[in-house]
Amino acid sequence: MLCATSIGEEGLDIPEVNAVVFYEPIPSAIRKIQRAGRTARLKPGKLIVLITRKTRDEAYHWAAYHKEKKMYSTLNDIKDKIGKKKKQKTIKDFFKNE
Repeated sequence: MLCATSIGEEGLDIPEVNAVVFYEPIPSAIRKIQRAGRTARLKPGKLIVLITRKTRDEAYHWAAYHKEKKMYSTLNDIKDKIGKKKKQKTIKDFFKNE
């Protein structure tokens, strides 16, 4: 078992970690993704977030959740647009400027 402060959010690569427990939620989607990325590198893992009801913990949890959801939605939109543009181009388009 490993217990770490926020120092454990980035830079650690411990392949055998199969569970991460957040003892408090954070409002940052980026930091949440970084923290969650410490687990499930080699096999399925578990993320547990401890939240106290009717406190700012709930607000932080939902803030990060919605920011992360919006981020992934935006990335998927960009990916779709890039994919459509690539499909529209032909081989001739790549040699036009030569």
